[in-house]
Amino acid sequence: LFVTKREKLLECISLPNTNEKPRYESANWGDASLTFPLIMKAADIEEYFGYIISGLILSVGGLTQSVTQNASSVLIHWCRDANTAKLDRLGAVFLDLFDKHRHDGRVILPLLKTIDILMNRMCIEPLVKDNKFSLSLLGKLREETKGCSDIPRLTAVLNVATGLIVSVKNSQEATAFVCELLMHEYPRIRSLAAEKLYVRLLETDPELDESHTAVKLLLNNAWEFDGGKEATKEDMALEVFRAFKIEPLLKTKEYLFDVTA
Repeated sequence: LFVTKREKLLECISLPNTNEKPRYESANWGDASLTFPLIMKAADIEEYFGYIISGLILSVGGLTQSVTQNASSVLIHWCRDANTAKLDRLGAVFLDLFDKHRHDGRVILPLLKTIDILMNRMCIEPLVKDNKFSLSLLGKLREETKGCSDIPRLTAVLNVATGLIVSVKNSQEATAFVCELLMHEYPRIRSLAAEKLYVRLLETDPELDESHTAVKLLLNNAWEFDGGKEATKEDMALEVFRAFKIEPLLKTKEYLFDVTA
């Protein structure tokens, strides 16, 4: 059986021997704290990189806390030590997974959670600040919202989208996307979009205090309600767009966030 770069792979996943006996005979290979760091060493082998990263991303959505935590931990440590070229490869794997598993919640939700974790730990800042990657990722997020009725997945999309906002001025596309979610069919998502955008602005644009028109709209509008005859959810969202002085990327009447689409 031919195995690509077999010797290098064995070197990465080998355990030191103890008492003159191979440790692999007594090792608990089901222990994620043991196996994941070894597997991550093999990610330096180009031919295995995408497969290993994909596997760890799925593990982030694992059924047990141990698997989830260990998968997250090794990815965080790897990203912190990675150079720009390695992070670019990681970003390419992210985008490729979106393409291959479009609208497949079993893959997309762990992927979104992984990106969110790495963003929160400030591990992939070069990627977030890379305009080409950010716009590509934003396009994947937009695609995932179309016809999606899964609240956890939509929430994860919001988490990642707000993480792409460096500032309103420098991240107008990401800001516009989150503002579009203020028009979502689900009241819970509209309310979450307003909440998460407000919290993000506290971090990225502290000069936009509660006296700013957009911030007041985010805080004071009843996003969980449609707004009545005089002010629909679209009307309220467009007020936020105008207050931020940004244009909607899509026509509001297309109802791209209608889950019945």
